[in-house]
Amino acid sequence: MIVGVPVVMVMTMWMPVMMAMSVAAAAASGGGLCRVEGNVSVSHGCIANPEAAPESSGYSGAISSLGAHMRIGELAKAAGMDVDTVRFYEKSGLLPAPARGDNNYRHYDRGALQRLRFIANCRALDMSLDEIRVLLAHMDQPGADCSAVDAVVAEHLGHVRERIAALQLLERQLTLLQSSCQHAGSGELCGIVLALGEARPADAPPARGVHSR
Repeated sequence: MIVGVPVVMVMTMWMPVMMAMSVAAAAASGGGLCRVEGNVSVSHGCIANPEAAPESSGYSGAISSLGAHMRIGELAKAAGMDVDTVRFYEKSGLLPAPARGDNNYRHYDRGALQRLRFIANCRALDMSLDEIRVLLAHMDQPGADCSAVDAVVAEHLGHVRERIAALQLLERQLTLLQSSCQHAGSGELCGIVLALGEARPADAPPARGVHSR
């Protein structure tokens, strides 16, 4: 954390840069940042609409040009996600239930859009819903001590480093496996296939994501 600057503010300033880096890395690897949460396909991680991402100066973006009362479709479009994702965050308790107008339609204000953009940025950093709840709680009480926020980010960073270490182990294992291929001729088993049939060393656990949800 930058001395004297709350973690949430630092995240707000740097998230557009980190999101862009995440998208570039995903594109380079041929993958994407889409995820499925529950039965909902969350598209904001893919950042299909880059212009919907927050400006580097905060959450101003296009918020000031939007009306104070938005229907759920308008809110979803402005936040760069689909309607089902908005409803998912409502059911998860991350987005407060909106007020209803005289016609019984739900109306969202600019604060809801700011909140959704904040959530989307956190999800782009692969934060869990529980981690986001802690950050949102601080955002709702900006005068509170930010030690809990700093602890969440520090723990999440630890998870990321563990996953990087696991992937590096996986890379070494695959490199070693590939080296066992001697381009067997007709009627011979490939060295890779033979190696995969052998017992795994006790000190070589399978590499996988370590951040459970």
